[in-house]
Amino acid sequence: MKKIILILSLVALTSCVRKPNIVSPIIPIEDSVVDNVHITSTNSSNTSSNKDEPSSLSTPKAPLYSLSYTDVPAPINGGYPADKEITASDGMKYFISLVMQGGGTYAETIQMKKGSSYFYNTLEVKGLLTFSILSKKTDAGDFTGVPIVYTGSEQHPETNKVELEKTEDGSLITYKGTIDKYFTFKNASSYALYIKSFQIF
Repeated sequence: MKKIILILSLVALTSCVRKPNIVSPIIPIEDSVVDNVHITSTNSSNTSSNKDEPSSLSTPKAPLYSLSYTDVPAPINGGYPADKEITASDGMKYFISLVMQGGGTYAETIQMKKGSSYFYNTLEVKGLLTFSILSKKTDAGDFTGVPIVYTGSEQHPETNKVELEKTEDGSLITYKGTIDKYFTFKNASSYALYIKSFQIF
């Protein structure tokens, strides 16, 4: 009887002994190898797209204002209309004198009379003025009108001349210059002047 009690006591004691916890080693994710696939942890802050980097394709900046031949009046009885203020399609306002739409060979241009024609803005604007005129060079000579641009703090400036950068490309002559607040565009040359494009950036 004592042997049976002793055996039962030993069995009970053995069942109370805890098995040791087996902890598997932790393999860090950095540079671990799983089935020959190299895994490297990546900082999420570096995976985001570089939004601050400029695109390799740049979009041309749109002009602030653009004066078209359709914004100026057509000839009246074959001649220049009376001096007047006009509002361009983009909302800019100009006062024009001896300015009209060109016709015939010079259709779709802004025509300015030789000697004393001009126009100026009546709303403030600041930026880069870019305009192109038709070249009238022939074998007989150069009959192209010569533009002059003034800029100032008041309407119709006529003293501070803008330094214009000039480039020629076939039948077009392009000028660029900086204006501030107000400008006057003038043709004081001996020949009519034909504007093909007129933009302010």
